[in-house]
Amino acid sequence: QRELGEQIQTWFFGSTLIQAGFEILMKKDKVMRILYYAWREYTYEDAIKTLESMGHKVVVDNTPYKAFDEDEHLIRTVTSKIKSSKSDIIFSFNYFPDLSRIASDIGIRYVCWCYDSPLLTLESRTLNNPCNFVFLFDYALYEKYRAEGVNTVYYLPLACNSKRLERITKDLVSKYEHDITFLGNMYSDETDFYSQIRFLPEYVRGYVDCAMEVAMKIYGMDMISEVVGHDICEQIAEYAKFDLGPLYNDCKDNVIRFMIQKHTTVLERLRLLTVLSENYKVDHYAKEKCNSIKADYKGYADYVKQMPRIFATSKINLNITLKSIVSGIPLRVIDILGAGGLCLTNYQAEIAQYFENDKSIVWYESYEELFTKLDYYLRNDTARESIAQKGHEIVANDFTYEKRFEEMFSILK
Repeated sequence: QRELGEQIQTWFFGSTLIQAGFEILMKKDKVMRILYYAWREYTYEDAIKTLESMGHKVVVDNTPYKAFDEDEHLIRTVTSKIKSSKSDIIFSFNYFPDLSRIASDIGIRYVCWCYDSPLLTLESRTLNNPCNFVFLFDYALYEKYRAEGVNTVYYLPLACNSKRLERITKDLVSKYEHDITFLGNMYSDETDFYSQIRFLPEYVRGYVDCAMEVAMKIYGMDMISEVVGHDICEQIAEYAKFDLGPLYNDCKDNVIRFMIQKHTTVLERLRLLTVLSENYKVDHYAKEKCNSIKADYKGYADYVKQMPRIFATSKINLNITLKSIVSGIPLRVIDILGAGGLCLTNYQAEIAQYFENDKSIVWYESYEELFTKLDYYLRNDTARESIAQKGHEIVANDFTYEKRFEEMFSILK
């Protein structure tokens, strides 16, 4: 019995040491050395602080890029920093083909989280590199690439740092400084490529005009891609010359649809804000003033310091989603709710999955419904503030950077 007892003690002590060692290894395994490529994106500070608070070792490289492909200076600089820091992964917001090439050559993983749409670098031939973990916030876009055989894409909604937003907005002296606020660009500039096409056959121009009119009135589906087929795209391509080059897939149809989707957004924003600014007090924040609307132009709003205060002190924050975002929740919606503002947005399928209409967010499915809800919520402070509070609670609990990075890294493992 004494011998057996000694054996049991030895076994127990040894197994305890093994278990302790295993736990140490597991804990160590959770800590990653991350080369964070920063390119002046809005989410830079929030992401870095979150990753560091989670215990990861973050090395930042902010080498300016001159091109997305074969930028020798960028490749050389980032490669050198990865080797000197012994990083396990490269991380960036949005997809950079050169970073994928670097990760593939060194033998580490490249992780990116895309928040722009459209993002033409996703058409790079590098997208299916085995080292890639590409996270998309739009589920419809994720399904599109999966259906095309791309197995390196994953679905992940966007996030905000609600704690930082709360610190900015907690000491507000005045609750409301704006009735209706639209914070966003009109895109009626040199980036509206469709408007720069000088000539199209009358039938093609008329067909696209009709498609855009329908797309402005139907929410929750990609009407442009549904009705602008390959034949129409081919005819437009004869008058809109562009070539992404041999490093990219043949995606002319998609590029043309992106152009039409953006122009549809331009028309919709101009149309809505023209009518709104003639009947309500509307404040507009953007990089450039739009002379076509009578809204009170307030200039550019800094993302980190000014934007949260604007959202929190607006009775209604209007979101008009880019038509290229088919089902996803735009970052603007999450930022509004994270700051404690009421968000009035067009319907998006994923918004309906996470929020309840007229309870934690307000959405419209027609112009008539938009104006009806504007009238109602401008007059009803209690209902408006209750919805804003519930929306904020959902974002503060479920749309945090901590949760999103945990989901991301669990997929990596």
